[in-house]
Amino acid sequence: MKSSHSFCTQRHHFKISAWLALFFIGAFAFSSWVMAQTSSSKGQIVGTPWTGALAVQESSAAMMAREAHLRAMGWQKPVTLHPQLRAPQGLTDGTRSSVSTVQPAPGPAVAQSPAQTTSLSFLGAQFSDEFATPPDTMGAVGPTQFLVAVNGRFRVFNKTTGSVGSFDVDSDMFFASVLTPPPAGGQSFTSDPRVRYDRLSGRWFISMIDVTLTSSGSTQNNNRVLLAVSDTSTVSSSTVWSLFFFRQDLVAPAGDSNRFADYPTLGIDAQALYVGTNMFTSSFCGSTVFVIRKSSVLGAGPIVVTAFRDILALNSGGTIITAQGPYTPTGADNVDPHATVGFIIGTNIVSNPTTLFARQVNDPGGTPTLSGNINITVPTYATPITVNHLGNTGGSKGKLDGSDNRLFNAHFRNGHLWTAHCVGVDNTGTSPGTSKSRDGACWYDILMPAGTLNQSGTLYDPTGIASDTTRRNYTYASIMVSGQGHSVLGSTTAGSNEHANAFVTGRLATDAAGTLRVDGTPANSPTYTTSTTAYNPSFDTGSTFGRRWGDYSYTSLDPSDDMTMWTIQEWCNGLVPASGGKWAGTASYGVQVVKLLAPPPATPSSASPSSVASGQSSVLVAVTGTQVAGSGFYKAPTGITPAPRKITAFLGSGVTVNRVIFHSPTSVTLDLNTQAATPGTSYPIRIKNPDLQARTSASNLLTIVSP
Repeated sequence: MKSSHSFCTQRHHFKISAWLALFFIGAFAFSSWVMAQTSSSKGQIVGTPWTGALAVQESSAAMMAREAHLRAMGWQKPVTLHPQLRAPQGLTDGTRSSVSTVQPAPGPAVAQSPAQTTSLSFLGAQFSDEFATPPDTMGAVGPTQFLVAVNGRFRVFNKTTGSVGSFDVDSDMFFASVLTPPPAGGQSFTSDPRVRYDRLSGRWFISMIDVTLTSSGSTQNNNRVLLAVSDTSTVSSSTVWSLFFFRQDLVAPAGDSNRFADYPTLGIDAQALYVGTNMFTSSFCGSTVFVIRKSSVLGAGPIVVTAFRDILALNSGGTIITAQGPYTPTGADNVDPHATVGFIIGTNIVSNPTTLFARQVNDPGGTPTLSGNINITVPTYATPITVNHLGNTGGSKGKLDGSDNRLFNAHFRNGHLWTAHCVGVDNTGTSPGTSKSRDGACWYDILMPAGTLNQSGTLYDPTGIASDTTRRNYTYASIMVSGQGHSVLGSTTAGSNEHANAFVTGRLATDAAGTLRVDGTPANSPTYTTSTTAYNPSFDTGSTFGRRWGDYSYTSLDPSDDMTMWTIQEWCNGLVPASGGKWAGTASYGVQVVKLLAPPPATPSSASPSSVASGQSSVLVAVTGTQVAGSGFYKAPTGITPAPRKITAFLGSGVTVNRVIFHSPTSVTLDLNTQAATPGTSYPIRIKNPDLQARTSASNLLTIVSP
């Protein structure tokens, strides 16, 4: 095991103009911190709800007008390299042995036909829209729109056409009303966006943190967590946003004093929002979770927040001084309207960990209680490596930042918690502490609250020998599962023989455990973008972590049907256009959105009875379908705002379908009105799923007879 000094944490923020200043450069030794609040693996913490400020309410139009006014005065946003804060990996656990046995990951899958079909794809934003790096790739789908939220730019798109809507604003202008007031000569700006469409409340939620610089360029700690909530399900220039904030150290119980809350995660369920943060001074101190009472932010407030501090904490020697706890704690999204508990999950930062840590939040909408660790045993995972890419001219600093072992999202559905991250592996998919030669995307399906691993898999390039570092890498992975149980995983890919591209794959609910529909080889695992440009941007010359990339990834589920999934991933989309000013002509990144269609309905193959009499206002007919490659009937659940589309059926003139009763992916019952039907007429049966895909029987299945 390397000493903790080999894993020293770096904080970076660069300024290119007088508008922003130097954030942090270099590596720092660990600071001494005493845990303010702890829990053992068996203990629980009872929270103390804290009441903050009322919301500032402001329309999209006012926010966009603020930006337009500044641009009319000649303002152009400078480039910012956002904070790059990392916890040390491979620490010594002061509470129990950190020795673990390396467990092999599943072998590569056999390439199969895709589980989902790619459909609409569009560029969500690029460097010249944001003037920030990394973008913190983030976006989510709603009833009619896809909302991109990246560092420096919020933008909404029509999800049918991919065209830009009437909401397009700089992120600093959006949150200007609740940013920390900067000191004289200093500046405050936003970082680390998260966005969700909450189908239970019919609202959009956007969260960020702020970063405040003094006139000398140093960063103020005790920063704010920012939250915006829309008043409707459709975002436009007339949308009114409720803007909330809380200073991280003031939420009860007060603590984490003089620390900087970084990398805020976001999970939403029926009762609460869950924001996990990593805390830093000049080095990593620990992790804290904030539980926001959801009902308190659906109107004017005031916001009610409960803090659970130091659920992971270090001492001055870099030793974990609480029970091992979740690093980068990530709240799980949960669409169940009846949910009464929440879940948080994170990784382990000891050497060669074999454990993920979850926590259960009881009474999240009242006085939250946080459980002790729920220990989840998983295959060994190692920290990712920096990623080489075709045409790199920057040496080791010119590689792409591969992040660390943190999770990128979490989603809870029907007793299963799905999550993903990236790990360093070899050509067998094994994730050892040494001899890592490429990065793989590792995903988990965990039974909760038991904390039992149901299945897991690792997407990796199996070609070449174990030490071959020229192979493809899969980085910044996020996963989503649909109501049908199918799943989609999105990521970035790059390698010595490949430019940086956006990638997506998936699996069907019936696929073998731990498998995806690709084998990880570049030949059988196509990307959904095709970059022809080497990523050597002059606005980011790199660091010991490489050039900034990521830091986020997100895959979301369409609330209109509970079937279609969307992902947004980063890639090198060419050169910066003329609108990029002094940066025109250098390499650009883009964030690309793609829509993934579920398999179509099962094909109707029989009806029982096969004949019914005319003149009836209601008669029931059972329809059986034949499944092919994951096809199946589906009914979206209730409790979604606005209500999702329904499964429908059509026979032909004279027969009206009163309703479709869903039983299973191969069985539905049709309630028919035959009052206008002509005896002797035969009909095929056409079934349309909520995602508007339809299948028609190959022949007539139902005949109308005389009464």
